[in-house]
Amino acid sequence: MGNIFALNFSGLSKTLKSLNVLTDLAYHLYDDKGNEIIASTQDDPLLAAIKMNKKGAGLYNEFFTRNYSLALKRKTPFVVQSFTNQYHLFIPVRVHEIMLILVAEGFYTSLHDFISFYKRRAAELGLKDTEILSWQEKVTIIPSHKIQSVMYEIQHLLEEFLNQNYKVSELNKRWRWAKTIISLAASLKTDATVEDISQEVLSSILFLFDVDTAAMLYRENGDFSVKVSGGRRSEQLRDFKIPANSPVVRGMIETGRPMSVLDNYELLRYKLPDEILSMYLFPLTFEDRLFGMLAIFNTILDRDAFQSIQYICRLTAYLCSIRDIGHRHREQANMLNLLYLKTSKLYFLYQSRQQLLDAIVNEASSLVGAEKCSLMLPSDNGYLSVAAIRGINKYLMENVKISKGEAIAGKVYEEGVPVLIKGYDDLNRYGVRPKAFYKSLFSVSVPLKIGDEVVGVLNLSDKEKGMPFTDEDLFVLSQFASHAAMLIKLSECYSLSEQMRELSITDPLTGLYNRRYFDVRLNEEYMRAKRYNLPFSLAIIDIDDFKLFNDTEGHIAGDHILKELAIIMTSTVRANDIVVRYGGEEFAIIMPQTSSAEAYKVAERLRQAVKELIPPTWRHFPRKSITISIGVAMYPESGETVAELIKAADKSLYAAKIRGKDQTIVNTLHGL
Repeated sequence: MGNIFALNFSGLSKTLKSLNVLTDLAYHLYDDKGNEIIASTQDDPLLAAIKMNKKGAGLYNEFFTRNYSLALKRKTPFVVQSFTNQYHLFIPVRVHEIMLILVAEGFYTSLHDFISFYKRRAAELGLKDTEILSWQEKVTIIPSHKIQSVMYEIQHLLEEFLNQNYKVSELNKRWRWAKTIISLAASLKTDATVEDISQEVLSSILFLFDVDTAAMLYRENGDFSVKVSGGRRSEQLRDFKIPANSPVVRGMIETGRPMSVLDNYELLRYKLPDEILSMYLFPLTFEDRLFGMLAIFNTILDRDAFQSIQYICRLTAYLCSIRDIGHRHREQANMLNLLYLKTSKLYFLYQSRQQLLDAIVNEASSLVGAEKCSLMLPSDNGYLSVAAIRGINKYLMENVKISKGEAIAGKVYEEGVPVLIKGYDDLNRYGVRPKAFYKSLFSVSVPLKIGDEVVGVLNLSDKEKGMPFTDEDLFVLSQFASHAAMLIKLSECYSLSEQMRELSITDPLTGLYNRRYFDVRLNEEYMRAKRYNLPFSLAIIDIDDFKLFNDTEGHIAGDHILKELAIIMTSTVRANDIVVRYGGEEFAIIMPQTSSAEAYKVAERLRQAVKELIPPTWRHFPRKSITISIGVAMYPESGETVAELIKAADKSLYAAKIRGKDQTIVNTLHGL
């Protein structure tokens, strides 16, 4: 068995801390006995709060024990969702014969998962319903498509780190200078750049191995150029370069071993100054990729020094690669954070579809610096049409329709795969000619997908300063498009639900609110009036002799009268009054903050309007005009409950009928 104490826990702890900063996840390292070796300096706040609860702690311990055992058996990384809807990574890490388990927690793949958990289980785990927005800002969101790559990248990074560290720790103690380099490397700050690492390593090599002159070269624009240099002749090496296709570079790539140049003629080929008499080149490789080299000049190296510098270069390459990976992770984390902020702003617009679509094209344009952007959505006839646009006159695009598979946007819609246009050849491939109103040939089209369903296409062109769109732009836009697609779908569902809601509270014949809405609205107005000591009035209206009208003129004519009456009522009452079809030929008006005197005026105005505005087109109905009778009641004078108020208005209506119809009667506390 390997000795676990041979591992450098200080360096490992720093690595995990760096990962915590890069990914916003809490990392805990356990040995194969379940002992925690390294604890996270900062736990996930939501999970930490839940573990303070007795039930939450029990559920978490059960979840951890089960999956920790599974990780030991599987020996491959996996992601699992816990009772909080959060995802946790269980990553086995093998170092020689030592098995460790790294647990990374906890994150959500979408805000929906968090909200779903919070609504279902927050109360039982000691969380307050009122704090959902506060917790929403603290949880970590990682898109699902990134989980696998992140998980295996972390496993690979730690295994590489620990195995290299193990080898270094087991080196012979007589190589004190090697230990000095390792200690120096381990002491580097987590935010150290590749140049910082190179400078520290180069200074140590110059001192420990009595090197005359040395330089660290890294690949730039096809050549290996000096990034840092030191020693007696460092100033003469400022412009030194080695072409990527040179024999020594090809030799290092093929063999993975150092190369030496001792021949004066060869040295002159590399345009080295005459004072340089020898050159050793040590490769800096990571995962079989040569990204740099250490060059040592005018120095004789013995076997041990040569081998030790090889070890140092491996370690340096690994440390530089860690920083490179860390830099990429930070960039991705920053981009994910930016995407989260932008999509969070969009979320609040889902109730207003056009505002949402306009905001999507604006945010997409700003993400990649594009001047022009269009969002195309499918219509009922299957064609794509422009739903929102930026940088182009929208009236020019009103009649643009693209069928599935046609041109670039139609192809993207059909296949669900993004397209990056980098020049004429790409345009010709899709049978598209350059348009005069575009400044450049460069464009990108991205599908808006939910699973396998494509809900639209986002097209961007004319990047700022005429630059082409990059693969990074395509990646960012694809992430953004996924969120935008979900928001568009959410907006569609909301619009549909609003339509269904409208249908459920609307009378289909007259277009007025129905009895269901009346009951809810009357109760709301009653509660408001009771709470703030406000008056309100209720009027119930009945069409006089409407049964006789139906019997003599027919139900179609009766329906026409009902529609006419609805139009007159909505145009006669005040803006805040609520008009409903109460049932049959009866209607009702809820008048908020209205006294009985004001209500009487409204009712009389309506009664006169009905009598005067409905034309007498009937043939057999024995009346010159359509008239209505109205009963009015007011809270609290006529009744102190909803039932009493309705009863009082009904009583007033009945009195209006008894007294000859075509009149308004107001019910008061003292009677009619």
